[in-house]
Amino acid sequence: MYDVVVIGQGLSGLLSAIWAREEGRRTALVAAGAGKIMQSTGVIDLIPGSDGKLKEWTEHYHVGPRQQLQLAEAVGKFQKLMNRLGYPYTGDIEDPAPIVTGSGRVKRTALYPQTVVPVPDRGSAIVVGFDELADFQPLFVRENLRRERPQLSVESIRIHLGMHSQRLMTQLDAARLLDRKDIREDCIRQIKRQMAQKHIGRPDLFIFPASLGENRWEETIGQFHIELGARVTEAPGLPPNATAVRLYERLKRAAVRSGVRFYSDTTVVGASIDGEAIKSVKIKTPGRVSELSGEYFILATGGILGGGLEVTSQGIKECALHLETDASGKAVRPPINLHPAGASRGERTAGPGIVGGAYTLLSSYEAVSGLRRSVAGGVENV
Repeated sequence: MYDVVVIGQGLSGLLSAIWAREEGRRTALVAAGAGKIMQSTGVIDLIPGSDGKLKEWTEHYHVGPRQQLQLAEAVGKFQKLMNRLGYPYTGDIEDPAPIVTGSGRVKRTALYPQTVVPVPDRGSAIVVGFDELADFQPLFVRENLRRERPQLSVESIRIHLGMHSQRLMTQLDAARLLDRKDIREDCIRQIKRQMAQKHIGRPDLFIFPASLGENRWEETIGQFHIELGARVTEAPGLPPNATAVRLYERLKRAAVRSGVRFYSDTTVVGASIDGEAIKSVKIKTPGRVSELSGEYFILATGGILGGGLEVTSQGIKECALHLETDASGKAVRPPINLHPAGASRGERTAGPGIVGGAYTLLSSYEAVSGLRRSVAGGVENV
C-alpha cells in the first residue's frame, strides 16, 4: 500500500507527486500517457488565453485572500524546485511579462524559463527561422509582431541547420541539433552574413523558435548572446517545443529520483470505495487488470481537453474513477481521501476549457497540503 497514489502525469500530477515525496510519503503515480504538459508552451500563465492580471485571476477562479497567499507559496515552491533542477523560472504573478509566441503574438505570462525573455515595446528585433522547420515561419511572425508592437522595428531572416530528415523536422529536433557546438557556430555565421547582406544593424533581441538546445540550452543561449551581441529568446509555439519538453523531462526525472514509483502506460478504470473512502484504484495494463491500494489519492487527469472529463449526452463524465459529477464536472460527494488537482476539480476550471498555469501550481500545492491536514486529524477535501 502507498501513502499517496497520484493519477496523471501532467504538470499537476508531477508536482503533486514530487511534493508528496518531499514530505516523506510513499508515492505512486499512474499514467496512461505523457500528460498534456508535452503539448503546452512550457510557460506559466495566470489565465491561459487571457492577458488578465492577478485581480482578474482571483475573480475568474473565485479565489479568496487565503488562497492568494497559498498561490505565492506555491509559486515560490515551484521556482525553488526548478532552480534545483537546473531550469530556473522567473517572473512575477502580480505583473505578468509580455513574451512573443511562435505565431508572433505577444501574450503576458507569469512565469517563464531562462530561455524566454520579455519582448520590448520599442527598439529592434530579428526573427530567425530555420529552413527545415515548417511550423515556424519568420515572415509570418515578423508581420504579426509588427502589428503587436508598432514601435518595435522587426526584421526576419532564414538560415539552415544543414541536416535533413525523411520526416518533417520538429522544433525539438532542431533543439537537439543545436546542442552541437559546430551547428551553433554555423548558424551564427549564417546570421551574421545575412545581416550584412541585408544591411541590418545589431538588434536588441533575436527571436528563435522554441529550439535553443535540449540539454545544452545554457551553452546555446550563452553562445548566441555573446557572439551575436544581443539578447535571445525562444518563441514558444506548436508542440513538441523544447520549452515544454525541458520542463517535463526535468520534473519526470526529479520524481523518479525522489522515489516516486511510476506505473506507466497504465490506465485507471475504476475504484474500490468502502463507505466514504477509496481503498484502491483498478489499473489496466495490456492483458491485465489489478488493484493499487493507497491511503490518499490525488486526481490529476485533467479536464475535458486533457481527457479526464468527457462530455456525453447525459452530461460530463469523470473518466478515471467514474465519480458522479455535476454539470460543471465537479465530483458530487467525492471520497474523503480524494484530493483533485488542476482541471480535475471541475467547477472552477470548466469555463475556459484550459487550466494550466498558476491555478495548476496552486491546486497541486493545496492537494498536498490537504494530505497534511488529513493526517493531522481533520480529513478535508481541498
